[in-house]
Amino acid sequence: MPVFLGARVQRGHGLGNLFSGLVRAAMPLVKSGVKALGKQGLKTGMQIAGDVLGGQKPKQAAQRRTKQAGLQTIRNALGQQPPGMRAARGRQQSQARGRGRGRGRGGTKRSAPSRPVSSSQSKRRKDIFS
Repeated sequence: MPVFLGARVQRGHGLGNLFSGLVRAAMPLVKSGVKALGKQGLKTGMQIAGDVLGGQKPKQAAQRRTKQAGLQTIRNALGQQPPGMRAARGRQQSQARGRGRGRGRGGTKRSAPSRPVSSSQSKRRKDIFS
């Protein structure tokens, strides 16, 4: 009796499908983290340069400022949500609600200018079956 067996090696997405979704969801978080670390690194570098110009030894200034920067980064990561997540979403919802009902600035809908309709056109429009 003939039975369909399928391909010898199946070509499903498997775990790659699962991981691609996770990577897609994590990328905005990773990007914001890298951006925050870059800003903190630049700020720390400027502080170290200022300390060295002020007369401190470069090694001591770097050790002190990197320790401060690490603590500040940890405080920011634990104390704050990812930049722009909730604040932007709340702002967008409130604006969308206001626009939908025609309230607030510019909420009135403009209508197109009306054109005069001749009597023959209005008769045609009234009776669609003739």
